[in-house]
Amino acid sequence: MLSSREAFKVGLLARCTVDNLSRDETLSLVKRASEKLAGMLGDIGSLGTKAVGISAPLALAAPPIAGGLLGLGLAKATDIGDEDVKAVKDQELISTLRMESERLKRQAAARQFAKARMGGRSHY
Repeated sequence: MLSSREAFKVGLLARCTVDNLSRDETLSLVKRASEKLAGMLGDIGSLGTKAVGISAPLALAAPPIAGGLLGLGLAKATDIGDEDVKAVKDQELISTLRMESERLKRQAAARQFAKARMGGRSHY
């Protein structure tokens, strides 16, 4: 089970992957987010106890919630639907039938070769 911090990291990186961000763009995004979070936490500290009672829980709850939502979105985006499962099964069946067909052709050719080699007599 992922901690809330790990879930946020996974969700953020998944979102960056979905958005096709480069490594530099991802690092820039992370840097901006950490600066923004540091600014928010600095503002909270300067506001005193009144603001801490309201803003701190929201600031602390935001990363796990965002990570969880991004993780859920990634899970839904990579989920395989029933039609996809059926298509994969059909493709596997076709592949198996082709392999069996090739195997039977090789067996028939081997029998023909053995029959020709024995002068028409069959040992089967």
